[in-house]
Amino acid sequence: MGIKVLIFMMLFFTLSSESRPISYSGGSTLMAFSGNMYNSIYYHFSPTYRYSVGVESVEDKFFDQQYSYFRFTYLLSRRNTESSQGNLYFQSGLSSDGLNGHFYGLHGDWETRRWFIGFNYRDVKNSLKNGYNDQTEWDAHVMYRI
Repeated sequence: MGIKVLIFMMLFFTLSSESRPISYSGGSTLMAFSGNMYNSIYYHFSPTYRYSVGVESVEDKFFDQQYSYFRFTYLLSRRNTESSQGNLYFQSGLSSDGLNGHFYGLHGDWETRRWFIGFNYRDVKNSLKNGYNDQTEWDAHVMYRI
């Protein structure tokens, strides 16, 4: 219940926001996710532009559980051009339930000053079942400069 209130407050009080799996060196980010499988709040810190570490609190709707992840994200590839940037990240998490609960996956994006296109794939395992695959198909957003 608390996660839903926090997500609502973040969305209500934020007019425009962008989040990345890795921030600038020394930066941190707070992200909220809501979907069919789970709701979560994720905070991470980036010691360098190559990786980030963080903690995620998850409300798992499919298995009706609440748990946390210690997360690690690593920049595998970055391609900069004169007008765009593309990134590919490895992401992983170890659950507060121990080694039986974990995930790993890939996150990719390509962006210009106006467009952002990204994808996410995670293989999730937990102690109740063999887990599931969480895929976010290509998701496109138009961003306008103000």
